Amino acid sequence: MLESKLKITQATIELVYELGLEHAATSKISAKAGIATGTLFHHFPNKNHLFESVHQYIFDDYVFHLMGFFDYPDDKVGKQLKKAIKASVDYWTRNPKYFVYMNQMRHSGYYTNEIATRENTYLEKQLGTAFKTAIRLGIVHKYDYRILLQILLKTIFEIASMIFQADSAELKKKYRQQGIAFIWTALTGE
Repeated sequence: MLESKLKITQATIELVYELGLEHAATSKISAKAGIATGTLFHHFPNKNHLFESVHQYIFDDYVFHLMGFFDYPDDKVGKQLKKAIKASVDYWTRNPKYFVYMNQMRHSGYYTNEIATRENTYLEKQLGTAFKTAIRLGIVHKYDYRILLQILLKTIFEIASMIFQADSAELKKKYRQQGIAFIWTALTGE
């Protein structure tokens, strides 16, 4: 990624975290990135394109973070799936600015059906094989893997949200442990 484009991406994430998606004006983003507004529009023709690109940047980082958990033989898929669930919850709680951006993006008019479809297709391609294997081996319930994947990701996101809203470190830990246990039980019946 070009240096100025990366600066714009990082400034957008910072401003959305500080001000919210709707208040992250391109002039403020340019100023925070230390670049001219014209440079911003050179890389991103409009605000929709900018927000979509930042969303993709975070999404790619998230999926890349999870990919290592699924590069194992079939007999390890259950263990790796459980690790991936924990790592997924932890990814969002360790990256609060990314979490806030993605959460606001998904609940805004900037998050289009096209983005959702592209995201789902990518997730199914990258993580679907692991779910199909886990279903075939009887590790998880025999539902359509796309349903399992979507419900899993939405639940992980909601658990991360609860962790952020918890008042104490003890409650954050409890929500993490119980959230992961809930997901695993829902997937496997264990």
